[in-house]
Amino acid sequence: KKFLNLANSTVRQFSTSAVAKGGEVHPGYKRIKVLQEKFQQNDGKPIHLKGGVMDQVLYRSTVALSILGLAGIFKMMYELSYPNKEE
Repeated sequence: KKFLNLANSTVRQFSTSAVAKGGEVHPGYKRIKVLQEKFQQNDGKPIHLKGGVMDQVLYRSTVALSILGLAGIFKMMYELSYPNKEE
């Protein structure tokens, strides 16, 4: 019985964290909170475009490259389906 009490109190010491003292918050956490508020706003934009201009540039370039890739695939399929006739 005493061993179980010792085991329980030991586990309790390792599983609980120290009490956080109130004080100054690191500036990085404040910046994260500001970004979280920005991304949580209900402004009708999809989440992948809320980052600003750079997100729009990355999104549009990804769409353009995807369309070019699909066009290349369709061109290749057409050329393989109808090969040039050798005389």
